Amino acid sequence: MYLGEVMRAGSISEVVASKHPKFTVGDIITGWGGVQEYCLTNGDNWYKVDTRLAPMPIYIGSLEMPGMTACFGILEVGKIK
Repeated sequence: MYLGEVMRAGSISEVVASKHPKFTVGDIITGWGGVQEYCLTNGDNWYKVDTRLAPMPIYIGSLEMPGMTACFGILEVGKIK
């Protein structure tokens, strides 16, 4: 990573403009958007999420990478029974 580059991170976002057939304005999506206020993407590896099932912070935390890390750490590495 170089000075001035966007730091890589998972993100959850609201679509504010779209020319992509898969996404419309107002959709909530998750992907590797980085640490930035806005992200321009071609839509690859971005997925819609349903915030009626869980709030946005839960999607980016417990249901995404931190949650998976904890789950696999407990079940696969720690082998807790």
